[in-house]
Parts: sequence; structure tokens; C-alpha cells
Amino acid sequence: MQEKGGGERNAQALTLRQVRMDSPDIPVLEAINRASFPEAQRTPIRDLLASDTGDLELLSIRLRGEPVGFFAVRIYESLRYIGYFAVAPEKRGGGIGSRALDMLQGHYSGAQLAAEIESCTEEGVRDPLRKRRRAFYIRNGFHTTGWYLFYDGTELEVLCTDGDFRKAQFEALTARIHTLYYDSIPSLYRK
Repeated sequence: MQEKGGGERNAQALTLRQVRMDSPDIPVLEAINRASFPEAQRTPIRDLLASDTGDLELLSIRLRGEPVGFFAVRIYESLRYIGYFAVAPEKRGGGIGSRALDMLQGHYSGAQLAAEIESCTEEGVRDPLRKRRRAFYIRNGFHTTGWYLFYDGTELEVLCTDGDFRKAQFEALTARIHTLYYDSIPSLYRK
């Protein structure tokens, strides 16, 4: 995929560019990865690319040609699972994340996007960052599915775009992902 998005008439031109193993963006994206995810939840960019079995698209988010974030998206039938989404900390709060999500939805037109976020209703957890993250996704076209899973010591809520949640596709994709990383496959549940 070549760069898509913004256009030069927009001083804040935002584009998406596919990242390959030889991309010069990798060191910058790795720094964003380290700044955005705790070590236990982070997979190095090169490891993500190495785990591609034909179902991964790693996209850099570029502002005026410079990488400022990334998406790691797994593809299964008509479902697109956002495994990682990060914007450089110094670039947050200016609308880049919202614009990038909008571009991603356009890039995968006709497919459902799904993402997991840390649950805001997990027993004993009162984290305002979790509430802001959830509100961000809701504001940007995602909706609640009513499905949760427990993974790596944390309850996660599944959000999606585009109508009814494609649960069977999500479960099949999740099972495939977890064969790559050799850990347990989380089960969806309702509360």
C-alpha cells in the first residue's frame, strides 16, 4: 500500500503507509511502541512483522511524512482486529488518533473493525484513563458488543464498528493469533 490520506492542501496531512521488515520507520515506531505499552503488553515491531502469516497489516501513521504512530491489524474474513494502535505521546490530544481511526475505517471499507480495551467495569478498578480510552473509541464509531474476555490478568471489553459483532470470526481469529504466541486462548463472556 502506498501512502493514503490527507493531501498536501492540508497542513496537517495525515497518511497511512504499510510497514515492511526493511522499513526505515521501524526505529521510530519501536520508540512509540515502548512509550505506549507496558512491557508485559508489548510485542516488538519486528516480532509483529515476523509473526505475519499473511493476515497482518502493520501501518504507520504519518503526519507530513513523518511517522507519529501505528496500527497492527489482523485480518480474518470480513473482520479487522486492531491488535495495537499507538500515537506518539507528544502528538496525542490533537486529533491525530481520531483522524487515523477514520482513515483506517475507510481503508477497510465494508469490514468490521474490532478492538479490545481494558474494562471500565472490572471489579475494584477506577482508572480514569480507561474511561477516556473507551470514550475515545465510542466517539470514533465503535460501539459496545456486550462481550468481555480475561487475558493476561486483565479484563478486556470488546468494541466494534459496523453493526452486530462478528463473534464467530473474532473467536476464530483470536484462536489463530494465540497459536502464534503459544499462550492460552481467552474465552468471550457476557456480564
